[in-house]
Amino acid sequence: MTVPPNDLQIPPMRTALLALVLSLPAVSLIAGEAARPTFINARVSAKEICLNETVRVEFTTLPRDIDGVDVAQSVANTLRLSAISTWRLVGEPTATEVLRGAPAVPSPTGTPTEVDKDKAARERPRPITVVFHVLPRTTGDVSLPDIPITWLQGNTVARFAPVVVKPNLIIAGKVSELPREAAGVGGFAWASSLDEVRTRVDDSKVKKDGNRTLITAQPNLTLIFTGGIFGEALLRAPGLTKEQARTSFLQRWGIPQQEDATSLTWIIGWIRITARPDADGISLQLVREDAQAQLASAQVNGDVFNVLDGPVETPTQAAERKEREIKAEVDRPTVPQK
Repeated sequence: MTVPPNDLQIPPMRTALLALVLSLPAVSLIAGEAARPTFINARVSAKEICLNETVRVEFTTLPRDIDGVDVAQSVANTLRLSAISTWRLVGEPTATEVLRGAPAVPSPTGTPTEVDKDKAARERPRPITVVFHVLPRTTGDVSLPDIPITWLQGNTVARFAPVVVKPNLIIAGKVSELPREAAGVGGFAWASSLDEVRTRVDDSKVKKDGNRTLITAQPNLTLIFTGGIFGEALLRAPGLTKEQARTSFLQRWGIPQQEDATSLTWIIGWIRITARPDADGISLQLVREDAQAQLASAQVNGDVFNVLDGPVETPTQAAERKEREIKAEVDRPTVPQK
C-alpha cells in the first residue's frame, strides 16, 4: 500500500471538520454558483412571535478565506440596508472565530512550553458563528433578511425561514391586544397631516418651534409635526415617579426592550415609547420611527445628494451639453504614431 507524501496528507482536525460540513446540506446558494457547503448550522429562536418579541438568529459558516472582512460589521450593514422595512436591529451582531496562528497558552510559569508552541503551530481556523437579534416592524409572514457571506469566496447568502408575527403583544406570558398608541395618540392617527389636525384644534394651541410645529392637543400632551407630518408626541405626568408607574407600564407594553438607569424603552412595530424622569414627574416620548427615517432621508437628499448632483438640467440644457461633449471629442487632437 502506497502512503501519500506528508505534504498531501490532510490533518485529522481539518478532515473531521470537512466531513461534518459535507454531511449537512447547504442552507442557501445563489443560482449559478457551484455547489459549495456554506453552513454547518442555522437556528432561529422562534417560528411565531408577537409584535414586541425579539428574534435571535444564529448561523455558522466555514472558516473565512477572505482576509480583512469585519464579519460582525458586514452583517450589521446588511441588516440596516435590507431589513429596514420589516425588522429593527437590536444591539450589534457578534461574530466568533479563532484565527490561524492563535497565540500559545502560557504555562503556569508564564513561558509557553514546547507542547503549547506545538499546539499553536497546529491551530487551524475554526467555523465562524454569527448571532444577531431583531424586532419585527410589521405583522404576518415576515421574511428574515438574506445575509451575504462576504468572508467566503463565491456569491453565497444565508437565507432563513419566514417568521409569523401576530398583531398582538406578549405580556407576562399572555397574548394581549395592541394598545391604541400603536395607531395614534390622543385621538390623532400617526402620519396625520398638519392641515388636517389644525381643523380640529384651536389656533391658540398651535406653536412654531424652528422647523417643527407643536400642538397642545390636551393638557400635558404635545403633538409634534415635522415636515407637516405627525411623527412624535410628548406626554408629561407631573408628580408621578418612574417607580410608581413602572408596573402599570409593564402591564400595558410588556417587558421593555431597552433599559438603563434613567429610562425605559418599548418598541412596538414602528412605535418607540421612552419613559424617563422629568423635572417634577416623568415624561413619555412616543416616536413613529418610520416617519423620522423619512424625514432624515429627505434631509440627506436635500443637503447632501442634491448638492453633489448639482442643478437639474432642462431638456434644452442636456441637449446643449451633449453637443459640447461630442464637439470636444471630435476636435480632440490625435497623437501622431511613432
